[in-house]
Amino acid sequence: MKKIKVIATLLTLTLCGYIFADAWDVVPGVFTTKPLVAEALPYPESSEVEANEAVLPELAQPTAPDAATVSAAIKEMLDDEKMSGTAAVLVIDPLTGETIVDVNSRTPVIPASNLKYYTAAASLHAMGPDATFTTSVKLSGTELYLVGGGDIMLAAGAGDPTAANGRAGLGDLASETAEALSAAGVTTVSLYVDSSLFSGALYHPEIAGTPDEKYVMEMRPISVNRAIFEEEGDEWPTISRDADLQTAQIFADHLAQAGIEVTAVDRGVAGDDAEIIASVQSAPVRDIVAFMMSTSDNSVADALGRMVAVTRGQTADYNGATKAIVEVLKEEGYPMDGVRMSDCSGLADGSLATAVSISAILQEAWNCNDCDLASLPSSLAVSALSGTLDDRYVDSPLAGEIRAKTGTLNEATSLSGYLRTGSGYPLIFSIIVSDHEPYTNLDIRALMDTALRKIAAS
Repeated sequence: MKKIKVIATLLTLTLCGYIFADAWDVVPGVFTTKPLVAEALPYPESSEVEANEAVLPELAQPTAPDAATVSAAIKEMLDDEKMSGTAAVLVIDPLTGETIVDVNSRTPVIPASNLKYYTAAASLHAMGPDATFTTSVKLSGTELYLVGGGDIMLAAGAGDPTAANGRAGLGDLASETAEALSAAGVTTVSLYVDSSLFSGALYHPEIAGTPDEKYVMEMRPISVNRAIFEEEGDEWPTISRDADLQTAQIFADHLAQAGIEVTAVDRGVAGDDAEIIASVQSAPVRDIVAFMMSTSDNSVADALGRMVAVTRGQTADYNGATKAIVEVLKEEGYPMDGVRMSDCSGLADGSLATAVSISAILQEAWNCNDCDLASLPSSLAVSALSGTLDDRYVDSPLAGEIRAKTGTLNEATSLSGYLRTGSGYPLIFSIIVSDHEPYTNLDIRALMDTALRKIAAS
């Protein structure tokens, strides 16, 4: 009897446990603690929607400035008692190509750094905006050659892939070189820097031996940071001589840190038997041009001019560079009558430019979307924001409304570029004042700025 009760009890417990497990969906069964599943709703049917045409607000369209007002602003500038010398002025409507004001636009005048427009345009046309300059290392036995390829903006250490100045780095080049030397079983080398790509005078004859040497480096095809090895604390950075040798010494120091002994550092030319074992690439020409135009760097301008000469098969000196640039621009159809280039930066005496040729370059850059000059407008300094215009037009309605290239010599002041008026209308302008009273640049600049403010407000 007890046996039956035990069995019954076990069966009851088992049944209760199963029911409990079923209720919690541990085992299959009809019991559950889950809420009942709601009956699915019918699939919704779409109805036709009547779309109404959106009514956009009418935006004010930029209006072209009044030609009479623009002319009056320029005339007032030219008639001011502080104005002197010869002024060449051209104001163009880039949307129509029509001339609004023309004063001596075809008269050759001293352009100062506005001459860099020619160097910029020729560089972009002749070499192409994507071209780069190669700094290479060649090996012949135990002789190592650091070969300059036109990049004077090398970084002393690692390169910066986002920078124009310092895109390629000597540290990176040395690491690649040391690895190649180790693989070849070479642990000791003599180092020579090959600067033979450029020829002729290191300084322009009008610059050599004058205080203006501090504004441009010796023309060599390889350098760290445009021969500026120390910048801190200097009102004007010191540009060093023998930049190629100094660059080679920095390279030698990197090699030593990588375990390669360098017994000598000197200049030399790599022979035909020397093989390339390492190389780095500069920023593309478009970025180099942008650096030159925004900062008005004379060394970069003269180096670019020599690279145009190399591309065109001319001698890589001052004469070859200026000849090549003018040839390129003439072939591209720019009005170059009366233009004369003494150097590629505008620093040396002897250069002459015209407002009409500079404006033609600006118009070509405006017209194109994917041409060689497409990057030129963004290369220019912006008023109150960047480059040589960063401290000009501050707290002025023209802040951020001008993209232009400045130019300053003792007796010449220039400004050419793009202006956006108060209504948002674009203009191309070129104002060059040549042979004015020495050291009156600030007066001339103030007159220019006043005229541009009046034009922008017209």
